[in-house]
Formats: sequence, structure tokens, C-alpha cells
Amino acid sequence: MLLSPSNLWITVVTILLPNLCLVYGKIGKPWSPSVCSSHPLFTSTLAPNYTTPYTFYPRNEDHLKSIQSIDISTPCRKTLNNFYKAYKSQSVWAYQLLDSCGQPSSGVLSGNTFYWGAYDQCLNVNPDKYGINFTGTFWRNIVSCTGIKYNGSRITTSLWDQRVVEICAPSTCNEQDISTILIGNSSLKVVEAVKIESYYDLPFDWSEKFIIVCFTLLGLIVIASTLSDFYLMPYEKIIEAKCNYNGTLGNLIASSVYCFSLRRNFSIVLSNKSSKYEISCLNGWRTLSIIIVILGHVCMVAAVFNSVNRENFDTFVASRWFQIIGNGSIWTDTFFVLSGFLIAHSSVRRISASPSSDDLWTRISAFSRELIHSCVLRYFRLTPTLVWMIMVYIMARRLGDGPHWDFLVQSLHTSIYRDMWKSLTYTINLFGVAVNPITGLVATWFLAADFQFFIASSLTLALINGGKPMIGWCLNGCIMMASILTTAWLTYTYNYPPVLLFDRLCEDEYFQVIYVKPWTRISAYCIGIFLHEVWAKYRNVNLSKSVSNSLLLISFSGMSLVIISSRKYYADEDESKLEKVIYGSLHRPLWSICVSYLIFHAASGNSNGITVSLSWSGFRIFAKLAYQAFYWHIFIIYYILGYYRSPVYADTLSYAILIIATLFASFALSIFSAMIFEFPFLHLLAIYRHNGIPELPDNNIKSLENQSTDEDSFDSTSKEKTN
Repeated sequence: MLLSPSNLWITVVTILLPNLCLVYGKIGKPWSPSVCSSHPLFTSTLAPNYTTPYTFYPRNEDHLKSIQSIDISTPCRKTLNNFYKAYKSQSVWAYQLLDSCGQPSSGVLSGNTFYWGAYDQCLNVNPDKYGINFTGTFWRNIVSCTGIKYNGSRITTSLWDQRVVEICAPSTCNEQDISTILIGNSSLKVVEAVKIESYYDLPFDWSEKFIIVCFTLLGLIVIASTLSDFYLMPYEKIIEAKCNYNGTLGNLIASSVYCFSLRRNFSIVLSNKSSKYEISCLNGWRTLSIIIVILGHVCMVAAVFNSVNRENFDTFVASRWFQIIGNGSIWTDTFFVLSGFLIAHSSVRRISASPSSDDLWTRISAFSRELIHSCVLRYFRLTPTLVWMIMVYIMARRLGDGPHWDFLVQSLHTSIYRDMWKSLTYTINLFGVAVNPITGLVATWFLAADFQFFIASSLTLALINGGKPMIGWCLNGCIMMASILTTAWLTYTYNYPPVLLFDRLCEDEYFQVIYVKPWTRISAYCIGIFLHEVWAKYRNVNLSKSVSNSLLLISFSGMSLVIISSRKYYADEDESKLEKVIYGSLHRPLWSICVSYLIFHAASGNSNGITVSLSWSGFRIFAKLAYQAFYWHIFIIYYILGYYRSPVYADTLSYAILIIATLFASFALSIFSAMIFEFPFLHLLAIYRHNGIPELPDNNIKSLENQSTDEDSFDSTSKEKTN
């Protein structure tokens, strides 16, 4: 069943409207020759000898004499002298430079944003017609406020001690001139002065040219296949019968039409029809998890890179309700539980389908072949989508500009060449992943860890399903305990925080040493394997209502405890080293156990409101798109914040709009990329494996009673790797 036209239209409007209002709300009020007001922190600290924090331009004799006495380059000094004369004579270009310090914002966030430099107006300043040879250039200056008193307290060194001052300066002034004039006689320090450049006019490098060729060829194939599909609709069965790789031209054309047709893929992507044997609540869990992960990433990036009230953010993140977001990284363990559960079920059929032998070396050889085959198959299922997003990230810098474009979107381009091969080999979490600044491929640590867990669990699952279950369960338990103890030892030895504190992500090593490493995160995967065994044996056991409700209450209480307990670490409350070790090593296993019971409760037929809600058929569509949305949401966050012309005052309204825009845009682009890239290549892989079209796979697990001999009907669930 597809979405109705009216629902589809409502969805499209809902997707586009927040983004148009947020991203394109850059046209401020009509220009007037006035200088913007600034944040009170800068009013009281930045160049306190002057009446405005933007002291770059001399507007009276005292300002002019001060600039004449400091060490700046001759071209810059001459330009500022010309500015003073033009300002006194009320020249338009001089007032445009001043006005570029800021304008009120339009759009949904009107009145809730601050301009520390009007990017577009600055670049349009050109006084050549007045005989002065320079243009307006936009500078982002990172200023350290350490030691400055604000609201009666002295700012200390932390992630939040740095503020951003964005000014429009003449092109004749260099980086040193900017820093020298901006600070003046104050006690502040310019940490970095960055000239914002446009990437539209840069020459295309070889990788961008190659990607343009690939996109062009893909577009032509999709268009030709779609048109052919519509033309050949009466012969649909004949086309499906010819889909194989026998080498004839007709077979290749049939395969292309079947795999790349937008009509077919659109129907598959938006189909929410499910089998009665599916555990539908898994789709709900996947959707809920990816939404909370996206929500956490939005708040993290927006707070760190594009908010004006960073000094208030410590109080904001220390609130109890905010821990749902601040501790949102715990939801990645939900994906690990689901992955372990699904892989354990898949292994049951693989092992049962393999011929048994009493010879040890024969069994070892068969196990090795099966492991290599499974790894290769898994690699070619996950990697095409990753390659697609790598190409998008490389081209991203060509898609716009803005005051934060180089710092955010350009960083996607830069990070690709640094981390691409580590991501494509699924080893990025082993060899280091850059987090300062946060870049596009940093999130692929999850896929790398999941791939490594898949390999590590192969021996365990082979023992469990190959006649040595007790040894397999003991090995699985030992791996889980080793992971917990390793986390405890690292937390105790290096005094790491017990959770990922995203407001201090750029300055601690927890992310590098504990958060992304497979040996500290595999416990949730092991719990997922245990969950499958419990579900396989006891799914038909009907619990009494009182027992069921008690276990549900315990599970929700445990999950709430895990989430809320992170508040004290954001609030910098006193805690003992023992508390940090206990919470740091046990909160993820506890969360995984609680989630496991909720999955078991729903999957074993114990219906309640939560099960019904998570089993909504619409979640099946979102679950299919979650893998794509995981990649796209990083791009969307960076694009909006990089393109948007003013910093945002971080509050409920700002975050709500940004979160809604990111979610809808991410899933909308996921539909597009799933139709033209992910699903076509999954179809090609399936045709290659089966030398024809297999039965269309369900995107979820089927019960053991309905096991198919076709492995592909289950293994397609590997697409649920959508951290």
C-alpha cells in the first residue's frame, strides 16, 4: 500500500516549508545606515574603551588616532583613512560597510537570531566607482574571553570561553590587521581570524570531475530505464524473467530496466505492506532510534558552532529533560542490540543449511568459507550507499555559500580525503577519527564497529548453532564481561567522563578511547545475541498481566535511570571516581537489557499500547530509509547552519524548527537517493547472487515458522544498520 496523493502532498509541503523559512530567511529588513546592537557580553568586554564592539572602523577623531597609532599594514591604514572621510561625508559605501555588522533576521526565526556580520551585503560592497580600489571581505574572528568578568563572574577556560565576531573588512586588510584593530586596547585575544571565501569559482579538481561524470551516467541510466519501464509495462513479466547476467544485450537491458526504474523503486520505497509474520515493532524501534540520534546531533552541532548564548548552555544541558538529548548517544546501543538479534537469527539458517561433518578440519574450512562469503556479501550491501554519500560530501561545497560555509560544509570535503579509506575499509574507529571539528565521516564509526562485531560474533554463533551451544554462550558472556571490565579500567585509569558530553566533545579523549572502540561497545551486541536465544525458546510463553506489567515497569525505570543519571556530569556536580566507573561501564549494558525485554515483550505477542504504536505500518517506510537518513542528516545540519546568515539564539523554538527541518529534509533526500542509488544496487546484487530476480525481500525479520530457504529474504535486514 502506497501513501495517498493527498498525504504525499502534505508530506512534501511539511518538508519544504520549514527549510524554506529557515534556510532562505536571509533577506533582512531594508538597508539603513545604522550599526547593529551586539550581544551584551561583547558590549562589555570587546574593546571597552569604545562605544561599540565593532571598533574596526574609525568614526571620530579618537578612533582615527587610535588606529593610526597601532601596527597595521600600509594599504589597510590608507583604506581606513578613506573610510573615515567617506563616513563623515555620508558616503553610501562607508555606511554599507558599517551596516554589514548586522541586520535583523527574517524567516521563522525572525527576532531570535543575531547578525554578527551581514555576509551578502558585505560581499557586495565595491567602492571602485568612487576611485577606491577594494572590495568587501567577510571575516570570522574567534575571540577568547578567558579572564573577562561577565554578570559578576569571571569566565574560565572551557569550550564556551570563545566567542565569534564576524565583521566586514576591506580586502586591503590582512589577517594580522584584522586581529590588531579588532582587539584594540582590550584584554581579549583573537584565537583565529578566518577569511570566508566562496567556492563557486574554484576550479574543479579531478575527483569532482569524476563524480560529475558518474552522476551524469547514473542520471542517464535512470531516465532511460524509467522511460523504458513505462513503455514496456505490458511485458513486465517477460522483463522479470530476463533479469540475469547471461551476457546477452536483452538480459542486460531487462536488468537495467528492472533495477533502475524510478516507478518500481518508488513503489518499493513507499510501500508499507508487511507480512503477518514480521515483528513490526522492530521498524518502530529503528525509526525512534534514528530520530533521537538525529535530534542529538542537531543540538550538538548547533550549540557548539552556531549559537550566540553559549554562556547559558551549561545550565541548559544540565536540566533533567535535556538528558534525553544529551544522553541520546545511548540509542546507538539499541541498534547494536537489534543487529546482534538479527545476525543471531540469520546464523541459525546459515548453519542449518550448511552440510555437517565430523572431520574438524572440514568444519573449520567450511566455517572459514562461510565467514568470508558473509563478510564479502555484507560489504557489498553496505558500501555502495557509503560511496554515494562520499561523492555527495565531496560535491557539497559547490552547493552554496555562507558565513559558516567553510567551517561546516567545506569540512565535509576536507574530511573525505582524510578519512575516506578508513571508512571504506570499516576501520575508522580503530585508526582514529577526527572530532575537532566534527566532520561527515566521523559517524561511520558505527558501521565500522558493527562490521567488526559481525566478524567477532561468527565463532560464537557457529558454536551455538553447531552443536556446542554451552561453549558458545560462555564465550559470548566472556566477551560481554571483558567489554564491561575494559570500559571500567579505562574510565578508572584515565579518569574519563562516564558518558559522551557533547558540550565538551572537542576537548576530551572519551570519544576516541572509549566511545568508538569495538572492545568497549560490543556488550550491547552480545546482549542482542542472548535476546535471540531467549526469544527463540520462550516467545510462546504467555506471561500473566501482573508479571508482564512489572517487567515493563522495571525496564522503563532502568532506561529512565540511565538517561537521567547523566545530568550530574553535565552539571559538573561532585562525583566519586567509583561512581564514574560504575556508571561508565554499566549504563550501556543496563540500557541494552531493558531494551531487550521491550523487544521480547513485543515480539512474543504480548500486545500493549507501546507495541501497537511501534508497530504502525508507516514505520516500515522510515525504517527502510533510516540507513540513508543517517548519512543525509549530517549533510543537512551542516548545510543549514553553514548557509544560514546569522547565529541562532539557542532556545526551544530555534531547536524545534531546526530539528523538524533536519528530520524532514533528511528523509526526503533519503527517498530520492534510495530510489536512484541504494535500491538499484541492492537489486543488482540480488540478481547476481541468484542469477535472476529472487522473491522481493521483506525489510524485517520473519518468524521461525515461516523460514524461507532463500537466505536473501532475511539478509536484507542488514540494511537496518542505520546507527
